[in-house]
Amino acid sequence: MINIVADSGFDVLRIPVTWNTGENIYRRVGPGPDYALNMTFMARLEEVVNWGLDNGMYVIINSHTWDHLVNLTDRDYEFESARFAKIWEQVAEYFKDYGDHLIFEVMNEPIYQNNGNNEDWTGKPEYYNNLNRLNQLLLDTIRATGGNNEIRFIMLPTYGALSGMTQMNAFVLPNDMYPNKLIASIHAYIPYNFALNTNVSLNQWGTDADKRELDTLFANINRVFVSKGIPVIMGEFGAMNKNNDAIRKEWARYYIAGARQYGIPCVWWDNTNFNAAGAQNFGMFDRATLTWRFPLVLQGLMEGLNTAKIPMNLSLDPVYNSQTGNWQIAAKLKNIDRTEIVYSGSADFISPYGCITVESLTYENLAYGEEIVMYFDINPSYEYDTAQIVMNFNWTAYDEVNDILYAGSDPTILKFGVVTAAHTAYPIVINGDLSKDIWNKSAEK
Repeated sequence: MINIVADSGFDVLRIPVTWNTGENIYRRVGPGPDYALNMTFMARLEEVVNWGLDNGMYVIINSHTWDHLVNLTDRDYEFESARFAKIWEQVAEYFKDYGDHLIFEVMNEPIYQNNGNNEDWTGKPEYYNNLNRLNQLLLDTIRATGGNNEIRFIMLPTYGALSGMTQMNAFVLPNDMYPNKLIASIHAYIPYNFALNTNVSLNQWGTDADKRELDTLFANINRVFVSKGIPVIMGEFGAMNKNNDAIRKEWARYYIAGARQYGIPCVWWDNTNFNAAGAQNFGMFDRATLTWRFPLVLQGLMEGLNTAKIPMNLSLDPVYNSQTGNWQIAAKLKNIDRTEIVYSGSADFISPYGCITVESLTYENLAYGEEIVMYFDINPSYEYDTAQIVMNFNWTAYDEVNDILYAGSDPTILKFGVVTAAHTAYPIVINGDLSKDIWNKSAEK
């Protein structure tokens, strides 16, 4: 089975492991405080891992469920952390001599829940803090087992593995001797109604607004993680079968192409459900017949990998120029094309008339790994009547050698901490969450 999946173009195999299952001799994990793992089950897990590795795939062992999800309250932290640490200590010890094609994903979608009820898919600082503590503990536990675990790639989730700016910004990269081996784990079934809502009538996708939602998703992931050198794996994504194969094909192509431009590998959540009434039907590969049930969707995924490359990485930040006494938007373009192509091009802001004093700037001779920062002045006399402005940043990159012009865009929301009676405003963040202290601290600098 796995060799067919690999031969079809997939090079990642994610193995979601449920620990609290099985009875008597088949019980996978023993009682606390030791939480001893069942070695018969571990041998079976190793067998599946080896099948993936033998096919040249990267294999992810994902600690997927225990009583559905993990509790992240201050009250429950000591119990939860002891249990997860014990499990990962044993898993890491078992696989410590495996090479870098084996990746550990410490948790799936950690959120607060109460016995499977009252799930909180937004979170709050208490839960974010405890998740960051748990990520650090599990990383340290794995590293301490030695062998190749000292340098193994480790996937660490945001709260709920969510892609919201609140949850991504709350994520703290653990301290590690090998920070380049740490990967942020994100899940994104977007747009929700098309991809995840079980209402089969919500089966259309392809408007400009639909595409902007995916563009924004990847631009935000880039802004929080990739542009700062933190790699990301989309550990789960997909769109349910709603008898809309042709539309899902186009969605899959656009999704993978968007992820590819930022170097984000994506793992389809194949739950083996194909047409069950009221279910989340993400199934793709039929294990009984060893065939792909939706070849059009598979085609879309593979076409996304071959969509034209995006050679530039973009980040945007509001900054205060203390010398001139005015606010600016700093647009940073970095050449991420690993070839020897040197690019020239332009950057443009489309904003409410008069908000930006200079709306277009140019750059030249940007080589791989180099970056240029272009500053767009915010007009101090512009009259504001709202605490945020929607604008769009567009860029071009010209490959003179091959006569190819690339273009990209980033839908942007510029937020302000204060809009005074005199209609003056102080920018504090581009996208992300509002924090009224940021502009004050920036101005002081």
